[in-house]
Amino acid sequence: LNVRAVYADGDGFDSVNDQIQSADKLRFKELDLDLTFEEYFGLFKRFDVVLTSKGLGLDGREYEIQNPLA
Repeated sequence: LNVRAVYADGDGFDSVNDQIQSADKLRFKELDLDLTFEEYFGLFKRFDVVLTSKGLGLDGREYEIQNPLA
């Protein structure tokens, strides 16, 4: 199982939310991991999937990956 995590590196929810709410280009980091299914699900005490009808307001936003993987 190959997992690519794209994440915002901030000082908590408020700083990441401020970045999303601003008109500036969003900056994310990414990390690729090769895991077995057992390793992947073992990382979580509880695993939930949440789907939102309105999303996070990221549609059409410009962003950059600060540490692009080769």
